[in-house]
Amino acid sequence: MTPGDMIQSVTKRNEFGPATESPRSRAFKPGLALFILVLVIAGPVVHHWGEQQGSRYALTAALWDQRTVSIDDYDFLLVRDRAVVDGVTYSDKAPGQPFLAVPFYGFYRLAGGESPIDSYDPDADFGQWWVTFWTAAVPGAILAVLMFRWAREIEEKMALRATVTTFLGSMLLVYSTLLFGHVLASLFAFGMFLVVRKSNASWWRLLGAGALGGAAVLVEYPIAVIVGIVTITAFFSHRLKALAVIAGGTPAAILLGLYHTVLFGDPFTFTYQWSAFSGVQGEAKAALDSFAGPSLERFIHVLVSPRGLLIATPIILIAVIGLIPLWRSGRRVDAAVVAAVTVGMLAIPSSWSNSYAGGAGPRYFVPALPFLVAPLALAWRRWRLLTLGAAVVSVLTMVLATLTEPQMATQFEAGLRYWLQLAAQGDFEPTVYSMGLGSWGWVLYLASIAAAFYSLSRVAGLKMEGGAEEPGR
Repeated sequence: MTPGDMIQSVTKRNEFGPATESPRSRAFKPGLALFILVLVIAGPVVHHWGEQQGSRYALTAALWDQRTVSIDDYDFLLVRDRAVVDGVTYSDKAPGQPFLAVPFYGFYRLAGGESPIDSYDPDADFGQWWVTFWTAAVPGAILAVLMFRWAREIEEKMALRATVTTFLGSMLLVYSTLLFGHVLASLFAFGMFLVVRKSNASWWRLLGAGALGGAAVLVEYPIAVIVGIVTITAFFSHRLKALAVIAGGTPAAILLGLYHTVLFGDPFTFTYQWSAFSGVQGEAKAALDSFAGPSLERFIHVLVSPRGLLIATPIILIAVIGLIPLWRSGRRVDAAVVAAVTVGMLAIPSSWSNSYAGGAGPRYFVPALPFLVAPLALAWRRWRLLTLGAAVVSVLTMVLATLTEPQMATQFEAGLRYWLQLAAQGDFEPTVYSMGLGSWGWVLYLASIAAAFYSLSRVAGLKMEGGAEEPGR
């Protein structure tokens, strides 16, 4: 079955189905099936060691095993992705994801799992996979459900198709299998947006939206761009009630300041400023020292190199074009937010010499991807053949990147051709199934994906009523 066949089969029946189903059931069942689909694809993949993952995993392990934020004893995991201050080594990542992973790591240790100090397999470490599953794959599956709910409100009939292709045909899939903070932060920021965009949002809900925004920044510093855009939107839409958003985000800001104070003695010094990526620092760098400013050359590179957004994932271009019908539909606040988020997150890799940051694409753009699902749903309705072609290329590219080699240097010209070569050579990352069952594990993995697609195609037959929750904006 080709990627195009899968995309079509998942959603071809969603205009038909039992009329006796309740509206809540009609919304719940596809969401649950989508959650399972993402989880069975992303969850079992076990990637080999990388500096980014090692830095995060080391902090989580140190917090549980040694009750400290120092990762001196985990130097064997690190070369560059660390911060060294007065001879003490810390993670150079935002602390949210490593802290959130502590209870899951703790369960692993209590169940008999070994500390990375005692036993660590750089090719396929079970402990690192376990933490990745709970702080990347599960958040990715939840995020897919939220994306579907929003797309369903905008364009009911194409919502599921848009969600499947946005998720599987973008870096959202890739980073649901890696111990990075992008998907977890995206979940929090997108959840914030979904609350704020409701015209009838209460003070309490706006307070919760602020807490989500704060959590997003705790996980990934650059996502402050999106949190800022959504906060401005809150004041535009809710006037003084939007002060609740500020109040909700304040505890996270205090926690982040306390963490920085413990490490650096200054609440406003970020871990990036001490990063040893380009060598151990004698003092903190300027906050924006890593960014050279926007560059047309880097902007073009981000878009049209083999790993560029428009070459590797052309579905994104279709989604951006979908902003036109979204604006014309009267949902102008939504369209403006999506456009601002897209431009804002594009500016980050376009202003940084390490524009891909070693990713399957410009990975700092990942948090903008969930926002594009609604305009993509409208594009599916208007330009089906064009969108289908872009979706096939995008899904094929991102699935192969996920299963082979998603991380390489920015200068390396990887793309679909490279990932196809790896696949042809059988150079795949293991899964938890193949680690235990060998080649039969791959049979189990593919069978579980086929079953999940079949289940989703079955529940997609339910006619989804009640999609619009409020008048167009």
